[in-house]
Amino acid sequence: MHGVRTTTLQRQSDFQHQPFQTASTRLQDQGIIKQFTVDIDRLKLQQRTPVIITFTVHPTEAESVYQRLRSLSGIEHLFKQYDGTIIAYGNAPDQNPTGWLAEAIDLEQVGDIDIELVEKYEWAQELDAAEFSLPCPVCDNTVRSDGITATIGDRTLAFCCPSCKKSYQEQYDQLEGDAD
Repeated sequence: MHGVRTTTLQRQSDFQHQPFQTASTRLQDQGIIKQFTVDIDRLKLQQRTPVIITFTVHPTEAESVYQRLRSLSGIEHLFKQYDGTIIAYGNAPDQNPTGWLAEAIDLEQVGDIDIELVEKYEWAQELDAAEFSLPCPVCDNTVRSDGITATIGDRTLAFCCPSCKKSYQEQYDQLEGDAD
Protein backbone atom coordinates (compact mmCIF):
# COMPACT_ATOMS: atom_id res chain seq x y z
CA MET A 1 0.00 0.00 0.00
CA HIS A 2 2.99 2.31 -0.55
CA GLY A 3 3.47 3.02 3.16
CA VAL A 4 -0.06 4.35 3.69
CA ARG A 5 -1.69 3.24 6.92
CA THR A 6 -5.23 1.98 6.54
CA THR A 7 -8.01 1.72 9.05
CA THR A 8 -9.68 -1.57 9.90
CA LEU A 9 -12.82 -0.37 8.12
CA GLN A 10 -10.86 0.33 4.93
CA ARG A 11 -9.25 -3.10 5.04
CA GLN A 12 -12.53 -4.87 5.75
CA SER A 13 -14.38 -3.05 2.97
CA ASP A 14 -11.45 -3.51 0.56
CA PHE A 15 -11.47 0.24 -0.04
CA GLN A 16 -8.40 0.91 -2.13
CA HIS A 17 -8.88 4.47 -3.41
CA GLN A 18 -5.29 5.75 -3.09
CA PRO A 19 -5.96 9.54 -3.21
CA PHE A 20 -8.49 9.23 -0.37
CA GLN A 21 -6.12 7.12 1.70
CA THR A 22 -3.26 9.54 1.18
CA ALA A 23 -5.36 12.59 2.07
CA SER A 24 -7.07 10.97 5.05
CA THR A 25 -3.79 9.64 6.45
CA ARG A 26 -2.22 13.08 6.12
CA LEU A 27 -5.18 14.68 7.94
CA GLN A 28 -5.02 12.05 10.68
CA ASP A 29 -1.27 12.63 11.09
CA GLN A 30 -1.92 16.36 11.46
CA GLY A 31 -4.57 15.75 14.13
CA ILE A 32 -7.45 17.19 12.09
CA ILE A 33 -9.32 13.92 11.68
CA LYS A 34 -9.60 12.00 14.94
CA GLN A 35 -11.50 9.00 13.63
CA PHE A 36 -13.85 7.79 10.97
CA THR A 37 -17.31 6.70 11.97
CA VAL A 38 -19.92 4.57 10.31
CA ASP A 39 -23.26 6.27 9.73
CA ILE A 40 -25.87 3.67 10.70
CA ASP A 41 -29.50 4.20 9.72
CA ARG A 42 -30.93 3.28 13.10
CA LEU A 43 -34.47 3.76 11.81
CA LYS A 44 -34.00 0.38 10.11
CA LEU A 45 -32.87 -1.40 13.26
CA GLN A 46 -35.46 -3.21 15.30
CA GLN A 47 -36.53 -2.86 18.92
CA ARG A 48 -35.19 0.67 19.25
CA THR A 49 -37.01 3.96 18.75
CA PRO A 50 -35.14 7.13 17.77
CA VAL A 51 -35.99 9.94 20.20
CA ILE A 52 -35.00 13.44 21.16
CA ILE A 53 -35.15 13.92 24.92
CA THR A 54 -35.11 17.28 26.65
CA PHE A 55 -34.20 17.26 30.34
CA THR A 56 -34.88 20.24 32.56
CA VAL A 57 -32.24 20.03 35.27
CA HIS A 58 -31.13 22.48 37.94
CA PRO A 59 -27.79 23.95 36.77
CA THR A 60 -25.99 22.57 39.85
CA GLU A 61 -27.07 19.02 38.91
CA ALA A 62 -26.66 19.35 35.13
CA GLU A 63 -23.03 18.22 34.86
CA SER A 64 -23.68 15.11 36.93
CA VAL A 65 -26.73 14.16 34.83
CA TYR A 66 -24.84 14.93 31.61
CA GLN A 67 -21.90 12.69 32.56
CA ARG A 68 -24.16 9.77 33.45
CA LEU A 69 -26.14 10.13 30.21
CA ARG A 70 -22.86 9.96 28.26
CA SER A 71 -22.44 6.36 29.42
CA LEU A 72 -25.99 5.27 28.61
CA SER A 73 -26.08 2.80 25.73
CA GLY A 74 -28.15 4.22 22.88
CA ILE A 75 -27.36 7.91 23.43
CA GLU A 76 -25.63 9.21 20.30
CA HIS A 77 -25.59 13.00 20.67
CA LEU A 78 -25.75 14.97 23.87
CA PHE A 79 -25.89 18.74 24.42
CA LYS A 80 -25.71 20.62 27.73
CA GLN A 81 -26.83 24.23 27.87
CA TYR A 82 -25.75 26.84 30.42
CA ASP A 83 -29.22 26.98 32.00
CA GLY A 84 -29.06 23.27 32.90
CA THR A 85 -31.14 22.03 29.98
CA ILE A 86 -29.79 18.81 28.46
CA ILE A 87 -30.85 17.63 25.02
CA ALA A 88 -30.12 14.09 23.91
CA TYR A 89 -30.62 12.20 20.68
CA GLY A 90 -30.69 8.47 21.13
CA ASN A 91 -32.35 5.18 20.43
CA ALA A 92 -34.61 4.13 23.25
CA PRO A 93 -35.86 0.59 23.79
CA ASP A 94 -39.36 0.26 22.34
CA GLN A 95 -40.96 -0.90 25.56
CA ASN A 96 -39.78 1.35 28.40
CA PRO A 97 -37.83 4.54 27.59
CA THR A 98 -38.26 5.97 31.10
CA GLY A 99 -36.81 2.80 32.65
CA TRP A 100 -33.95 3.00 30.16
CA LEU A 101 -33.17 6.54 31.33
CA ALA A 102 -33.44 5.50 34.98
CA GLU A 103 -30.56 3.04 34.38
CA ALA A 104 -28.22 6.02 34.08
CA ILE A 105 -29.70 8.93 36.00
CA ASP A 106 -31.57 9.58 39.20
CA LEU A 107 -34.90 10.83 37.86
CA GLU A 108 -35.33 12.85 41.09
CA GLN A 109 -32.54 15.17 39.83
CA VAL A 110 -34.56 15.99 36.71
CA GLY A 111 -37.32 18.57 36.90
CA ASP A 112 -38.97 17.58 33.62
CA ILE A 113 -38.37 15.09 30.81
CA ASP A 114 -39.85 15.57 27.34
CA ILE A 115 -39.48 12.58 24.96
CA GLU A 116 -40.21 13.23 21.29
CA LEU A 117 -40.26 10.55 18.57
CA VAL A 118 -38.00 11.20 15.57
CA GLU A 119 -39.39 10.59 12.09
CA LYS A 120 -36.24 11.39 10.06
CA TYR A 121 -32.67 11.98 11.05
CA GLU A 122 -29.61 13.40 9.33
CA TRP A 123 -26.36 14.52 10.87
CA ALA A 124 -24.34 16.68 8.49
CA GLN A 125 -20.78 17.54 9.31
CA GLU A 126 -19.44 19.85 6.67
CA LEU A 127 -16.42 22.10 6.51
CA ASP A 128 -16.06 25.02 4.17
CA ALA A 129 -12.69 25.95 2.72
CA ALA A 130 -12.09 28.68 5.31
CA GLU A 131 -12.57 26.29 8.25
CA PHE A 132 -10.30 23.72 6.71
CA SER A 133 -7.29 25.98 6.26
CA LEU A 134 -4.18 24.79 8.05
CA PRO A 135 -1.54 27.11 9.49
CA CYS A 136 2.02 26.73 8.22
CA PRO A 137 4.19 25.45 11.13
CA VAL A 138 6.97 27.94 10.23
CA CYS A 139 5.27 31.28 9.57
CA ASP A 140 1.65 30.59 10.61
CA ASN A 141 0.32 31.67 7.20
CA THR A 142 -2.66 29.77 5.83
CA VAL A 143 -1.69 26.77 3.71
CA ARG A 144 -3.67 27.01 0.48
CA SER A 145 -4.31 24.32 -2.10
CA ASP A 146 -0.94 25.04 -3.72
CA GLY A 147 0.88 24.36 -0.43
CA ILE A 148 3.46 21.63 0.06
CA THR A 149 3.06 18.52 2.17
CA ALA A 150 6.14 16.74 3.48
CA THR A 151 6.94 14.00 5.97
CA ILE A 152 9.78 15.11 8.20
CA GLY A 153 10.79 12.66 10.86
CA ASP A 154 7.60 10.85 11.78
CA ARG A 155 5.27 13.81 11.17
CA THR A 156 3.42 14.81 8.03
CA LEU A 157 3.17 18.59 7.76
CA ALA A 158 1.66 21.12 5.36
CA PHE A 159 3.72 24.18 4.43
CA CYS A 160 2.60 27.35 2.67
CA CYS A 161 5.67 27.51 0.41
CA PRO A 162 8.94 25.73 -0.48
CA SER A 163 11.06 28.15 1.61
CA CYS A 164 9.09 27.31 4.79
CA LYS A 165 9.49 23.60 4.10
CA LYS A 166 13.23 24.09 3.58
CA SER A 167 13.54 26.16 6.77
CA TYR A 168 11.68 23.54 8.81
CA GLN A 169 13.74 20.71 7.30
CA GLU A 170 16.99 22.54 8.08
CA GLN A 171 15.95 23.15 11.69
CA TYR A 172 14.88 19.53 12.04
CA ASP A 173 18.17 18.24 10.58
CA GLN A 174 20.16 20.52 12.90
CA LEU A 175 18.25 19.29 15.97
CA GLU A 176 18.69 15.69 14.86
CA GLY A 177 22.42 16.27 14.40
CA ASP A 178 22.73 17.90 17.83
CA ALA A 179 20.87 14.97 19.41
CA ASP A 180 23.42 12.50 18.08
